[in-house]
Amino acid sequence: MSGAGGFIKKFLNFTWREFIYGGHLTALGASSVVFTVAILLDIPVGWDFLV
Repeated sequence: MSGAGGFIKKFLNFTWREFIYGGHLTALGASSVVFTVAILLDIPVGWDFLV
């Protein structure tokens, strides 16, 4: 039982570190700023913006 728990803990730790230090959080923040500006300036957001 502890083997499976250890694996899950290691997997979640790796995933969290990859998200924070791998640049994914920065990319999410940048796209959030662009999306917020589009809403404030009343710019329509289509599929080309989302992809």
